[in-house]
Formats: sequence, structure tokens, C-alpha cells
Amino acid sequence: AFSTGTRLVAYAGNTVTGFETKSGDKKWSLTVDDDPNAHLCATPDPDRKVKTVTIAFRVDATCDTVLRVRASDGKVLDKIAVSAAARSVSSIEVYKGVTYVITSDGVVNRVAGGALAEHAKLAGQPGYMTRTPEDPSLAISTIRAKDGSDWTITGHRLPSFETVWSTSASKVF
Repeated sequence: AFSTGTRLVAYAGNTVTGFETKSGDKKWSLTVDDDPNAHLCATPDPDRKVKTVTIAFRVDATCDTVLRVRASDGKVLDKIAVSAAARSVSSIEVYKGVTYVITSDGVVNRVAGGALAEHAKLAGQPGYMTRTPEDPSLAISTIRAKDGSDWTITGHRLPSFETVWSTSASKVF
């Protein structure tokens, strides 16, 4: 579950439900796909400025469909298939009310006009991304080295996703 400030959004399997944060009353519910095997595979930790929630789901092994949902009433605004080149969604980040969808090809996208539009490019395929509580404009990612021998831990400055620092995991562990 995660909060948009006015809604607590909870999910299980292929169902997403919005609750009023003050009362706990259920306000809406939606099924992300008709396939009962569908389930969410990427959700953001949104800030209180978002009016929409962007989530990703999978039906099979690939996290390849993005939904943008209006937080107030659960209306699906966009349903976007991730391109074959992008392969899948790695993570979804929200910074100052703007949602960024990071795909497994290392592209940072924004949802624009019902499609994913490239915003920035990371140095490789991100394995994991998290934010730091000390500096909300800093996102930390792990990216596997091209030869697969090591991981790079990288700090990115939001919203540009510019590399601030980088080190190899073998130097840290």
C-alpha cells in the first residue's frame, strides 16, 4: 500500500483499491486486467503532490504494462504497453509531483500523451532504485556491469537523473 496524501492505495493480485485516508472508507476499486494471474510489479512511493497514481503490472513474467489512474476516483487515464526494446518496468519514482517510469533498458520516462516519453538515460540496466530520506532529490540505483562481473552503485540527482557519484559494489563489500 502507499499514500497519495488524500488516498491510501492498496493492491492485491489484480485489484487496486483507493481508501479515504481520514476515514478509511473505500472510495474506488479497479481490476488492472481481466486475467486473474495479473498482479502489480512496480508501484511508486508517491509524494503528496500527485493527483494520479502510476503503477505497472504483469500478466506473465514481464512487468510490461503501465497504468495511470486518477487517485480521487480510480479512473484509468492511460494504459501503456512497454515497448519490446524497453522490455519491462524496473521501477517508478515520483519527485515533486512528477512520475518517472524507469524501464529495464535504462531509460527514464515520463507519461505524456498516453505514451512513455524519454526523459533521461541511465548508464545501464537498473537492478534496484531507492531514495534517500536525508536527501529526497537523490536516488540510488544498482546497475549490473556490462560483463556481469560486478554491480555499480550510483547516486542520481533528481529530476535530471544526472550521475552525482558512482562506485563498484566490490569496493563497498
